[in-house]
Amino acid sequence: MDHPPDAAPLGASSPEPPPTGGRRRLAGTAALLLALGAWHGWRLWVQMVDRARAASDLQLRQLLPDGSLDSLPLPAAQAALDQTLRSAVAFGQQPLVLGLHLLLAGLACWHLLGWLSPDWVGELRRGRLERHKVVVAALGSAAVLAAALWPLDDLVMQTSFPILRAGCCGAVLWLLWHRRGWLHPRDDWPYLLTCLGQTINGALVGVVAHLYLKHAMGAREFGFLGTFLDLGLYHGRAWLTLLAFVVALRAWGGLVVAVVAGLLAPPGETLRPRLRRVLPLAVVTALVAIGLQVAWRLVFFGRYRLGTPPAVAWQIPPRRVAEAERPAVAVLYHREKPALVGRSAGRSALGLPLDGATSRRVAAWLVAAPPSALDRAAAIQLSDTATAAWDPLAAVRAQDLLTSRPTTAPIFLAAQLETLSHCAYSPEASRLVARWVGPSQASSPAAAVRLARLAQRWGFTAAAQRWAAADPALAASLRVAPPRHSGGLRGRLLLDGRPLAATRVGVTPLLALPLWAGTGALTPWTQRLVSAATTTDAAGHFTLGNLFDGSYLLVVALSGEELPPNTLLGSVDGGQRDVVGGRITAAGELRLQRRSAPPPPRPLRIPSRPPGQT
Repeated sequence: MDHPPDAAPLGASSPEPPPTGGRRRLAGTAALLLALGAWHGWRLWVQMVDRARAASDLQLRQLLPDGSLDSLPLPAAQAALDQTLRSAVAFGQQPLVLGLHLLLAGLACWHLLGWLSPDWVGELRRGRLERHKVVVAALGSAAVLAAALWPLDDLVMQTSFPILRAGCCGAVLWLLWHRRGWLHPRDDWPYLLTCLGQTINGALVGVVAHLYLKHAMGAREFGFLGTFLDLGLYHGRAWLTLLAFVVALRAWGGLVVAVVAGLLAPPGETLRPRLRRVLPLAVVTALVAIGLQVAWRLVFFGRYRLGTPPAVAWQIPPRRVAEAERPAVAVLYHREKPALVGRSAGRSALGLPLDGATSRRVAAWLVAAPPSALDRAAAIQLSDTATAAWDPLAAVRAQDLLTSRPTTAPIFLAAQLETLSHCAYSPEASRLVARWVGPSQASSPAAAVRLARLAQRWGFTAAAQRWAAADPALAASLRVAPPRHSGGLRGRLLLDGRPLAATRVGVTPLLALPLWAGTGALTPWTQRLVSAATTTDAAGHFTLGNLFDGSYLLVVALSGEELPPNTLLGSVDGGQRDVVGGRITAAGELRLQRRSAPPPPRPLRIPSRPPGQT
C-alpha cells in the first residue's frame, strides 16, 4: 500500500524532530508549576487553619464541660479574626475552588506533557497517530490526574502510600504521552527498554511533585501545626506570616518540579543541552531555597521562638519534686465515708516547680517580652501555680495576662470564664466580669447564654437580660434576684482530736466532685475550681468569706507526714455545707480520723495436681 510523501504508516516510528524553543517551553512550564504550587500552598494553609480550629475545639470539649469554640464568647478583635478564618475555610471547600484547582493542574500537566511529544497534534493531522490512542491517552490522563488529587485520610497521608500513588501516576502519564510510549508502540527489545527507562523517569517526576507540590497535610505539617498553635489560634500576624511562607514554599516546589522535568522530559536529546537549559532555573531555585530557609528560621524560630524550651528561656533549672514532698489533698464529701485523697503533682504541666520565685520570674518575663510561642507556657506556669495554691483570683490574673495578647488560646479564655463562674466575690473579679459582659463584647448565639448566666451570677442584671434577649425562656429564668455573695463558712479543723494549725482549707462547688474523683496525682488543672481558700490558725479555726449562695465541699491540704500513703481519711460530720441567704454558716468542728487502708486481697492460688491424677 502506497502512502503520500508527507505521511507515514500508522504506528510506525518516525525520526524525532530536533527540540526547538526549549528555554521558552521551560519558562512556560516553570510559570504554570509555580502558579500551581502557590495555589497548593493556599489550600494547604486553609487545611491548617481548619485543623487548628478543630484541635482547639477538641481540647475545649475534653477539658471543659460544655466547652466548644461555638459556645466561647470572644473579644471583638479575636471574634473578627475567627470570622475571617471561618470564611477562608468555607471558601476553600467550595466546588468552584476545587474546579479551579483541577483546571490549573490540568494546564500545568498539559504543558509539561508537551515536552514528551511536542508534535503530536501535527502527527495526528497528518495521520501518523491513531485517533483512538489519543482519546485513550486523554481519558487516562484525566483519570490519573483525578486519582493523584483525590484527598486521602489523615492516617493514610502519614504512610508511604501517597508517595507510591504519586510515582505510579507519574509513570502512567509518562508512558501515555511519551513519543516512545503509547503513542508510538513497537515490539522490539530497545523499545521495551526505553519504556522501562521512561517509566522510571515518570515515577521520579511524580514523587518529586508529591514531595514539593502536595496540597494535603502530611506528618511534617501536622507536627509543625502542633508547635505553631503555641502562638495562639488568634494571632493574625502569625497566620499571615505562615500563609506567605507556605505559598512561597509550594511555589518553590513548582520550580523544583520544573527543573527535574526539564532534565528528564525532552526526548531525543543528550544530557549536555538539557543541563545548559535548566542551569539558570536551577540556580534561581537553589537561591530561593536558601533564602526561604534563612527567613523561616529567623521568623519562626527567632522572632516567634518556636521550639525554645521554657526553662532555657526563663533561665530556670528544671527540678523534680520528690514524691514524699507532695502534699495530700483530701475532699470531704460524705459523713463517715473515706474522703477522696490524692497526691498533688508538686510541679506544673511544664515540669517546673510551683513556687513563688519561679512565678515572679515568669510574670516579669511575660510583661517585658514581645509576643512569642512562650506566652502559652508562661500562662500555664502562672495558672498552675495559682490553682495549686487554691488562689482563684491569682489564676484569673495569670489568664488575663495572656487574654490581652495576640498569643491567647481559646482554652485560657474558657478557663477564665469558668473560674469567674465559680470563684468567690472580689472587686477585682467583678471588674473582669464587667469587661466580659460589656456591650462591646462580641459573641456567638451559643456564647450569649454563657454570658447571660455569668452576668446574672455577678449581679449585672441589665447585661444578663441583653444577652438573653434572643431566648425568652432564658430571659424569664434570669429575672429572679441574683445570688448573694456575702456568705461564708466558719469552723474548726481537727485531726484525730488535735487541732490542725497552718493547714490550707478551701471550698469547691458540689458540681466539681467528678474532677476530684480520680486517685493518684492531682494536677493543678484538677484543682482549678476551688472557689476560695484560707489557712487555719493555731487552734485550727478558719473562716471563708465572700461566698455565693450554693452547696460546697470542703477540701483540705495535708502534709505527707500528716497523711502518709496507704492511709484513709474519714470525717465524722462530712464535708458538704450549704451557704444560703448570704449568711456566715457555722461549719462546726470537722473531726478528721486517719485509718490504715486494708491490705490488698491475696491472689487465689490453685494447687497443681500430679500427672495421672483426675
